[in-house]
Amino acid sequence: SQTLLAASSTLGNVLNRMEDGYYQFTDSADADAIGQLLYSPYETYDPRAKFGRKSISFYGHSFEGNNQKLSGDLYTLTGMKVYNFARSGAISRSIALRNDAYRLRYTPVGGVVPASGSVDFNEADSGPLQIVGNVAVADQLQVTFAGVRGYVTWDGSKMTFTRAVAGDAVAVTQAAELIVLPYTSVVTSSVPVGTHYPGTHEAVYVLWIGRNNISNLAQIQYDLVAIVERMRSQHKRFVLCPEFTQTTETTGTTGYNNVYAVNAMYKSLYQENYCQIDGVDLLQNFRSHYNPALPDDVTAYNAGTVPPSLLNTGDTLHPNNAGIAINAAFINQFLIKKGWN
Repeated sequence: SQTLLAASSTLGNVLNRMEDGYYQFTDSADADAIGQLLYSPYETYDPRAKFGRKSISFYGHSFEGNNQKLSGDLYTLTGMKVYNFARSGAISRSIALRNDAYRLRYTPVGGVVPASGSVDFNEADSGPLQIVGNVAVADQLQVTFAGVRGYVTWDGSKMTFTRAVAGDAVAVTQAAELIVLPYTSVVTSSVPVGTHYPGTHEAVYVLWIGRNNISNLAQIQYDLVAIVERMRSQHKRFVLCPEFTQTTETTGTTGYNNVYAVNAMYKSLYQENYCQIDGVDLLQNFRSHYNPALPDDVTAYNAGTVPPSLLNTGDTLHPNNAGIAINAAFINQFLIKKGWN
């Protein structure tokens, strides 16, 4: 590591922090890192932005996964590029796996990754490709498996790995980790789809992870903690967005109780990162923008749920452009309050 630093024309200002187990330095070529300040553990050269990166990463479900309005508004408001790794329909487990918060192990049929082409896995686990209903998806998720680059697909019953390039066949005698690589899954106004962004774990996360398995609080909590622990900067910056009720999930219903239980867990675990300002969270702020001139909005507000006028036509959950703008402005205000914008 020291030899590498000495040989580089862009690295300097080395400061040893032996008592903390790392050394820090600046890299004039790394404009993305705040203050161009990096650090690395002594045992291996693994540089990461000490204070984080001047970027936003989305990890979540459809409130982010097919939402160019939200990413576009946040880019305009913050000036930070938005890297979208979200997936509409994803559950918290698949979001965590796409984040590389933890990894699953698979074995190829026949015990070998072939020299070229594809191989199915024995395990019928869609893992990072799972969406509601565990149905087939069109995604080709970039991964490494048994040291081989490629992508995985899910046809509704089996996971298939396809090599990126031909090479030597690789014997897999025991289950090997499937490592999801940080390639964006959705285009934004600032970043093309399929962009490789290894700095994602040092960006500001905007997390919206639990709506699609809202009744499984324990799983959501497990995945949330894993995602936060995966962050690499010393100063972990993430915005934890509360889940929204559907219009049918009124006060006292099972769905309403599930949503508010998950949101209470979010706030309890990460109060400083839960998206609220002066005691009003993102959901309450959204609800407060109901239109008192519209009877349906008034009924929804009095019933404890979200206003239909701020949802897509015929939809009981997903905000329309006006609703998304309200959410983006509130998230931006939260970022300003935290000093992250």
